[in-house]
Amino acid sequence: MKEMLEYQKLEIELNKLKKNADNVEAKNVMAQMASYVKDAQNKSGKLESDASKLLSEYETLKANYDKTTDQVNNILKNDVGKMSAEEVTAMFGEVNKLSSDLFMLERKLNFIITNAKQLLKNFEITRNNVKKAKIKHREAKEQLDETIKSYEPKIAEVEKKLAELEKKVDKTLLAKYKTLKSENVFPVFVPLTQDACGGCRMNIPTSRLSKLNADGYITCEHCGRIIYIQK
Repeated sequence: MKEMLEYQKLEIELNKLKKNADNVEAKNVMAQMASYVKDAQNKSGKLESDASKLLSEYETLKANYDKTTDQVNNILKNDVGKMSAEEVTAMFGEVNKLSSDLFMLERKLNFIITNAKQLLKNFEITRNNVKKAKIKHREAKEQLDETIKSYEPKIAEVEKKLAELEKKVDKTLLAKYKTLKSENVFPVFVPLTQDACGGCRMNIPTSRLSKLNADGYITCEHCGRIIYIQK
């Protein structure tokens, strides 16, 4: 039993070392930055798609604007002196209509240009933020690697002791220990505390206490842990 308890003690120590080596804060930062980069990449994809649509719309409007401008210029080339009053009135009516169309096209073009500038600004902000996120991710990973590296010698030392001690531990007890541990029962071996299980604190019946004194250990009927008498 002595070797078994020492084995469990070493495993508790090993678990603590591994938990300390597992830099949760650094991992959280890495996860947050990775998530941010992924979201930013999706956002960049949408920005590129929006920019492509704006460019296509701009080119269409620009073509209409140029076409309308040419129409106005062609109309104005007419010799007014050779035209009747009705023709002049019709001509200027057409010019006014085209001018109105040009005004609306120009407004739409300016709106598209403004949106395009905002898209470029948002894209630049997103790109810079991604760079910062990648830097933070790299720094957090370096911090995690350093933490793990600092605990590796001690972890290796405890694992070596466990391997050596396992050869001396009672095979029956070790088998019970590993079975219960695989079922997430830990610590497996607990002392008798004031006639109660040292794990779940449930009282042990007198008949079971007699068996404990006779065999040296019993299984708790409530939590499944193995109870022993602490000397």
